[in-house]
Amino acid sequence: MYIDKLIIPKSEIDRRIANLKERMKKQEISHVLIMQNADIFYFGGVINQGFILISLDKEPIFLCVEM
Repeated sequence: MYIDKLIIPKSEIDRRIANLKERMKKQEISHVLIMQNADIFYFGGVINQGFILISLDKEPIFLCVEM
C-alpha cells in the first residue's frame, strides 16, 4: 500500500508499520483493522475515508469507502 503523493515520506510510514507489527507479534495479534481518521493518516499517510488492514505476514491493504 503506497500512494505516490504523500505528505509523510514512505520511509516513515514503513517504520511506523514495522513498529506496529513488532508490537502485534509480541502480543500474538495477527491482524489489525485501523478505522480512525487520525490513525489512517498516521499509518497510511492519506486523508481518505476507509480502513487499513495490517497483517503480520502481508502488505497493508487500504480499503477505501466510496461515497
